[in-house]
Amino acid sequence: GKLPGIYGGSPHSCSGGNQSTGDNCLTMRLMWRQGGGGEVYAYIPVSDNSDFCKNPNVQCNDQFGKSIGRGVLYFPPGTWTRIDMVMQLNEPAGYNNGILNVYINGLKYISMNTIPYRSTGMVGFQGLMFSTFFGGNTPNYATPVDTSVFFRNVQLSVGEPARLYEGNGGSAAGGKIVGSRAVGTTAVVSVFVALLGVFFS
Repeated sequence: GKLPGIYGGSPHSCSGGNQSTGDNCLTMRLMWRQGGGGEVYAYIPVSDNSDFCKNPNVQCNDQFGKSIGRGVLYFPPGTWTRIDMVMQLNEPAGYNNGILNVYINGLKYISMNTIPYRSTGMVGFQGLMFSTFFGGNTPNYATPVDTSVFFRNVQLSVGEPARLYEGNGGSAAGGKIVGSRAVGTTAVVSVFVALLGVFFS
């Protein structure tokens, strides 16, 4: 099933099999699979025979999104998991030099610097695509039992250090700082940091 992530271009355009052409949209969402396995699920403008798709940590298909780091990430049920996604757009547009770093509970599990997020400067990171669901779009993806997912301390930052707080509902006044990471970039608008506290049961 899908978890929140970042979108660019028209909201919800790059999902459900609607592909990125490089000048229309992009999405970089988290995803979980059977047994708590995780990955980054990407709609970006690459073809199955591209060098990007030949990376052993990438699985591509032309019908749906690209899987990055499948099996590298793990979301254990019954406990909170802290997730940091640090992304920088490819610059100039059309170059394969976009950055993606994913941290789980403060440890880096995914590090890539060859991502072609876009082919034109008209597309950039625009906001948080916040939705979670089982699927796929067919009944066999539905859960056979009641299942819950909880989110807390969701933060989105552009070009500045992002801090994740715990305790007292995540407020800065009453909470304890558990992490801070500065992001270096040449263009302030090119970097987003999404911090997600995810609890599976």
